[in-house]
Amino acid sequence: MKQPNMRTHNHIRRLIAAALAIIMALSLSVSAFAVEYDTHIDPNCPVCNPGGTQDSKLNAISDALAAVLSFSDVSSTHTFHDAIIWCANQSIVGGYTDGTFKPANTVTRNNFVVMLSRAFYADTVAEYNTETYLKYGAFVPNSMALFVNGILRNTSFETIFKNSQEMNRGISRYDMAQLMTNIMTKQGFSASANDKNAAIAKITDYSSIPSQYRDAVANVYALGVIGGYADGSFNGDGVMNRGQAAVVIYRMMQYTGNSGGDITNPDPETPVDPSTGEVVCACVTVHGKLCEICHTAQTGNTTPVEPEKPETPSTPAAGTLTNGKPITEANVTEILNQLKSRYPTPTSFVNGYAGLNSGRNPNANCIKQITNQYWCSPPDTDKRVSTTIGCGGWAAFVADEIFGQTGVTWKKTTTSNLRPGDLMIHIDNNGYLTHVSICVGPVDGYATNVRVYSTDANSGNNGYVIGWNRTVTSFSNGSLDCYTAYPD
Repeated sequence: MKQPNMRTHNHIRRLIAAALAIIMALSLSVSAFAVEYDTHIDPNCPVCNPGGTQDSKLNAISDALAAVLSFSDVSSTHTFHDAIIWCANQSIVGGYTDGTFKPANTVTRNNFVVMLSRAFYADTVAEYNTETYLKYGAFVPNSMALFVNGILRNTSFETIFKNSQEMNRGISRYDMAQLMTNIMTKQGFSASANDKNAAIAKITDYSSIPSQYRDAVANVYALGVIGGYADGSFNGDGVMNRGQAAVVIYRMMQYTGNSGGDITNPDPETPVDPSTGEVVCACVTVHGKLCEICHTAQTGNTTPVEPEKPETPSTPAAGTLTNGKPITEANVTEILNQLKSRYPTPTSFVNGYAGLNSGRNPNANCIKQITNQYWCSPPDTDKRVSTTIGCGGWAAFVADEIFGQTGVTWKKTTTSNLRPGDLMIHIDNNGYLTHVSICVGPVDGYATNVRVYSTDANSGNNGYVIGWNRTVTSFSNGSLDCYTAYPD
């Protein structure tokens, strides 16, 4: 079922992109820019351009142009560029306030539910976008749209979709396969029994797949919507990132006829990336590296190409935050709220800073210059606190997300002057470091040298988990050393 006015929205976006291109042409030397996108579709690639027309090239050019203007971290050479841009142009996915898409970020259940509901059940979402349902959470109308249409059937969160804590967990490949199969089956698109059996024969871990997911996995694998890993496994407990989520929706929209004919159906036999299980087909002029099909044809070497690594976030300009805004309490709080939404209590932090896939080097964090001044409390008095795992790792991640990793100057402040984003070093009476946290803000009715809200990582039954301290933190003047990165 095509969404109303999808083509109209496409034309409007293309007109805007074209107008912007004309403006750029008047003010810049645009010939080289235009040529770059003229090679966006390689006529010699059997996967990227099976009989591409001039119209398809123009569509790709305008979509790419719109992308460059939308997401600073999704270049024309990014592996998932085409899928991200197409989904963004259909309002299926959106970016962050800093102009990025963050394709390497983990996709939560809520994230993916929102994407699917926008793509296939936008009208139903509108029906449930009322106070009655919004009181359970901002994403509940989207979940309701899928629930009433039977799309949550057989998923692990079918009966708990109003639980915000559960829905903010990363979505498994099993649940992703089930959701997509439910939609495709309802719309009359499903792999044949023979194709499913052929897929089953290729999936090396099929026998270990829970029975409720087996048909869904066979279906998406057979259709090429979600592929397998290089070793033939499906790895259904694994989670995908935002870029990969856009790719699988991009493919499914084509099978169900919702693409409006603007994009070409991907080849289900396209090889997969050994690290992600995702299609890696792309020509040099598109992604800056050879896909396995083109690589083998040109070199005779069947060695898989190197998987793409997360892009390194840009360094903020002096006096600004990572979102490009001035360093003010309101702007720091904005980033903290985004982090709280992305990593709510009690998100697991067992894999430390590196496990959050920010694209930054955890070892280059901006708080190490401060924490290295302290020795840990007994029995670890010969050690410095880690800033890649545990409480120090989470504090380092939050500080980097706010201020960036370079050019950050910390200076001592007092508990009475604590502001959002300030670093708090908890120390015992002997001056040993016992804990590290980041100030989130004041508690109404209390002076900041008495109580504040903070975010930290604490050890639980299953390792470290992230907390946002809905219960206030209480401390006295002598128990904290505080540092601020505010310029004033």
